Amino acid sequence: MASKWRKVLRQTSALLSPKSTARSTDPTLPKIPVRTSWLLIELITFVDSHGVMEDGLYRKPGAEAQVTELLSLFTLHATTTNTPISDQLPTYPSLVIASVILQVLQMYEPLLSYTISQELVKLCSTQLVTAAFGRVRAANREVLRVLLKHLAHMASVLDVRKPVKYLSRLVGVHIVRPSQNHTTLNQRDVLKQRVRVAMMLVDGAESWPYDCPLPIAAIPGSDELMFVLRLQWPIDAVKSEDQLLACLKKYGSVESLECNLAMCKAKLCLRIRPNKSLDSMVVKLQTQSKLHVVSVALQHETETLDRPLIKEMERTDDAPKAADEAPSRPPLSTIVLQATDAPQQAKPTLSMQDQALQTTFDTRDAAVMAVDITEPLVTACTTAECTSQTNEIEVATVSCQSGPVQTAERGSQTTVAGEVVDTSAKYAAVQSQLARLRVILSATTTGQTENEPTGTLASALQQLQMQTLHMVDAMLEDPAAFDAQAAACTASQATAKTKLMEAEILATQELLRAHKARHAAQSQQWEVELTAAKLLQLEAEKQNSELRQQLREARSELACHIAMLAHIKQDNAVLQDKLLVADAQRQTLEDDSTRFQAELADLKDVAAKAQIRVEAYKHAAGSPSNQTEVEPPVPRAVDQLAAMKEDMSRQLQLQIESTRAAIAAMTAKDPATQHLSHQEDTLAQLVDHLAQTQAEHTKSADAALSNARQKLQQLYSLSPATREDRRDAWATELRSTVAAHQREPRRLPTNSDSLNAAKEAMRRCQEALLRK
Repeated sequence: MASKWRKVLRQTSALLSPKSTARSTDPTLPKIPVRTSWLLIELITFVDSHGVMEDGLYRKPGAEAQVTELLSLFTLHATTTNTPISDQLPTYPSLVIASVILQVLQMYEPLLSYTISQELVKLCSTQLVTAAFGRVRAANREVLRVLLKHLAHMASVLDVRKPVKYLSRLVGVHIVRPSQNHTTLNQRDVLKQRVRVAMMLVDGAESWPYDCPLPIAAIPGSDELMFVLRLQWPIDAVKSEDQLLACLKKYGSVESLECNLAMCKAKLCLRIRPNKSLDSMVVKLQTQSKLHVVSVALQHETETLDRPLIKEMERTDDAPKAADEAPSRPPLSTIVLQATDAPQQAKPTLSMQDQALQTTFDTRDAAVMAVDITEPLVTACTTAECTSQTNEIEVATVSCQSGPVQTAERGSQTTVAGEVVDTSAKYAAVQSQLARLRVILSATTTGQTENEPTGTLASALQQLQMQTLHMVDAMLEDPAAFDAQAAACTASQATAKTKLMEAEILATQELLRAHKARHAAQSQQWEVELTAAKLLQLEAEKQNSELRQQLREARSELACHIAMLAHIKQDNAVLQDKLLVADAQRQTLEDDSTRFQAELADLKDVAAKAQIRVEAYKHAAGSPSNQTEVEPPVPRAVDQLAAMKEDMSRQLQLQIESTRAAIAAMTAKDPATQHLSHQEDTLAQLVDHLAQTQAEHTKSADAALSNARQKLQQLYSLSPATREDRRDAWATELRSTVAAHQREPRRLPTNSDSLNAAKEAMRRCQEALLRK
């Protein structure tokens, strides 16, 4: 029971896992075709040159009708026509083109394949990204080159916060897609990692290895080569693919294999070392494993051929039937090189119908290059017979050549079925003919290393091949007819080359005419753009001069304002000093006024007491009994009080006049200042207040004196009874008053220090005003 539960848990974990095992069930999209990739590069290039400064590019969608129209036009150019689409792009806004770019990126497999995206999402670093670029298709690398550089350029001019991250969220996530499962793609961790990978790609747009054909780990050693082999075998010679792989693994590693056991055919990619002899491997496969090599070719790229392997082998099977019907025309897509050392009377038949061994170099794919061996590979083996239900395979002599035929300088011997035949006489007879044959075979072999031939070149190659075969047959049958065949072959070769050169010249002329027309149109467009640029330059210079004039005026006004501000600050500082001086004077006057009020109150008390004593003295003077006891009063107390009052009035008047003089001087110096006017008003108020206070004090003193006189008058008018009762109290009070006045008279506090300080302050203020 526990084992069943563990099995169920493993299955559930496998279904929920985002790894490659679970991703195999997700739907996948087709790879982007080469033609579509070039059209996509045109769209990206146009947006990069005309719409980088567009607001909301890749964020705002374009008009739906225009997007549908441009996408239909893009599909039409990608499927039915080979004309560029860039001529029609100026009629569409940049937002529409950007929307089409995003839709095209979503229509196909990501530029970094599902496997590479999954690996980078799991673990991302600069080394891993560099190694992953070598595993990307060449077409995808070109699109990545243009797209990443476009995003880097756009990030450099974009006015947003973190522009690289902003563009990675909008466009970069379409480059990195581990699968097409939207649930997995929208997971928070996966989306964050995809954005991180896209940011790394955009940041390193200028440094990625776009031209690296293979990753460093995937590039084989320099001593390893990959060959594409086509094999056939008799019925019941190979029972299964495992048996076939066991036979082939002895000679190298099998990269890929496509096998058709029913038709007894197979095609495989075998990686071997050059130090192993290819001809010996072919012979061993035939003699030991009964596997006959139909063709061999060197594979340069890891990508497979465009057409399926089984269909290619079926077309190869149909080739002998066409050869039977028209023996003068070999297959169009192959170049067969045959050579033999057998005698004329024992010439073997080398054809696909008899399934004899021959080396075929396939030129249908530009990625495949024919094997180039400088030395002739000639291998002799014993006769091997393999019987089957349909036919009989007889191999008398095996000869594999892919380089120019080299003529022996001396006689040699050929081994056929264990017997040695002297061929020195034959080589002496055909030595001159083999020299001409070498020239023709060199021309034929040189054409194989080029790209896939056009129709004219293919026809010329076919004629050369057939003529070479006829010449070899004529050489073996009738040496006398070889000269005529060689002359005809040379003439036909010259004619074919002449026609080919004429076709190339016509094509070059048409191409030159098209380039001239395009250059003329482009020159006109450049002239218009240059004129517009000059007009814009003149307008910009005019605006620049106006802005410079405005800047000069603004600088002049600013300098004036700064100077005025400095003057105002200086005046303000002076006024602040004056205000401080005026405040000090006001405080001094207030202190003096307070002190004078206190002195006035003391004087009032002294005057009252003096009046009482005067009255007491007068009363005592009237009674003879108390004359001996009462001392004479201090004379002139009221006069002293009046003198002190006059002195105080005079000092106050002097201070008021000096203050008014200072205020008048300050007003004459700067009459327009508001602060000085305010200070003058304040000082005037203080002076008025001081005058009012002085008047009130004078009135109070007069009132006190009148009250004292009234009291004295009342005392004089008392009745005899009351007078006798109060006499003792008055006498006691009078004694105490007299005793107090007999002491040293207390000096009243004066205001000399405060007056001197005020005078000194006023003098300094006047000197400062005079200096200014």
